[in-house]
Amino acid sequence: MIHTTIQTFAIGQRVSRESTLRVMTNWFHDAQGTADFAGVTIPRLTEGAVAIDGICTGESCAGVTLALEVQTGGVFDQAKYSCHLYDGTVRINSISNGRATGTFSGTGRCTGQPGTANLDEFRITGGTFDVNVMDVAS
Repeated sequence: MIHTTIQTFAIGQRVSRESTLRVMTNWFHDAQGTADFAGVTIPRLTEGAVAIDGICTGESCAGVTLALEVQTGGVFDQAKYSCHLYDGTVRINSISNGRATGTFSGTGRCTGQPGTANLDEFRITGGTFDVNVMDVAS
């Protein structure tokens, strides 16, 4: 059986207080009753690249996170897999008052929820975003 996925939203948030761009999106899986979520965090508000470092101790760190197979019907929503890149690069190619584009790549790991085995290491190559941007207070 082939399952189709529908992107239900994608947005960019310019967080001036943190000098950070946050990009978020999700995909809803009709037949499975689950959704996947992705987030890209870039601690800058100008064009350029930032390295993803798994040892970041700052307030806002460069990163890419994924929450896979999140149950959408319950009160206690939990991802079957929580994933993040532990090294790589995120880049803002262009940013204006209303839109941001960029790329991301790197190597990551996925941790399974209790009772679910962890996934093997994975690599993202050629990740892109092109989203509307809104200003947020924090």
